[in-house]
Amino acid sequence: MAAPGNPVVDINIVNETYGTLKLISYTSNDGQPQRPLTAYNVGPGTTERMKIQGDWDFSFRNSRFVGLKNRGPMTTTLTYETHDGLRCTVSTRLSVTQPGFELISFLEPDLIAKRTYTVQPSGVTDGENRCQLNASTMGKAPFSYSLELVIGTNDSRRKEF
Repeated sequence: MAAPGNPVVDINIVNETYGTLKLISYTSNDGQPQRPLTAYNVGPGTTERMKIQGDWDFSFRNSRFVGLKNRGPMTTTLTYETHDGLRCTVSTRLSVTQPGFELISFLEPDLIAKRTYTVQPSGVTDGENRCQLNASTMGKAPFSYSLELVIGTNDSRRKEF
C-alpha cells in the first residue's frame, strides 16, 4: 500500500485479444514489482493492475522536500507481448522540481511536476492487434496518475469473450 505522501503510477493493462498477454520485461528506478513478472500476465478479456510507488515523500511531515533538487526522475518501462508476436512497450517518467529557495517556498514549497508517457509497438505490428495508451489527469502533490494500456484488435468492434 502506498504511503499517503508518495507518488503512485497506477497501470491498468487491458487484454482485448484471444490469447494471454505476457509481461516480458520490467525496469524501474523505484524497485521491482511485489510479485513475480508472470503474476502480471493478463488472460484474454481480462485486466491486470500494477501499482508503482515512488520513494519521494510529499506528506506534511516532510513538507520541506529535503534533497528534492538532487532526486532524479521516477522512470518505469514495461513490455507486454501478445500470442501473435506484437510487443507493446510502455515508458513513463515523472520528474518534480522546486524552483528557487525562499522562506515562503521553504514553508510551502512551489513544485513543478512533469510527466511523460509513451507506448511503442514492435515485433509483429501488421497483425490483428494494436497498442493504445490512455492517461488520467495528474493532480497536486504527491502527483499520482493512472495509465491504461489497451492491447486489442484493430477492428473497431469490441471482441466478445
